[in-house]
Amino acid sequence: MEMLEKEYDMYAKSLQWQLIENKILENYEVKVTQDDVLEHTKKLIGMQMKQYGQPEGDDKQLTEIATNILKNEEERKKLYDRIFDERTLAVYKENFKLNEKSISYDDFVKLASEK
Repeated sequence: MEMLEKEYDMYAKSLQWQLIENKILENYEVKVTQDDVLEHTKKLIGMQMKQYGQPEGDDKQLTEIATNILKNEEERKKLYDRIFDERTLAVYKENFKLNEKSISYDDFVKLASEK
């Protein structure tokens, strides 16, 4: 019970931000489909092949390699999260203004460690 009381404020703040973020992403229709993940994976494979001096390969070959990679659930989730994060960041950059403020290092540490 003591731990619950101690952690509640941090949990409540985290949940509040998660709900705000979910609403923003819903309003701006940020979504990632399986096709998005497949195309992104094919693009990454093509770039890696070029990096090692190999021909990029045709679409069929890239699709086969990407499909095999995406059979691994952990890899699929990493790629999905990466695309989702990129799209989320793009929405934030396009729609919200950042107010920069100069503060001292000590003030930054204090802000960053607030509960």
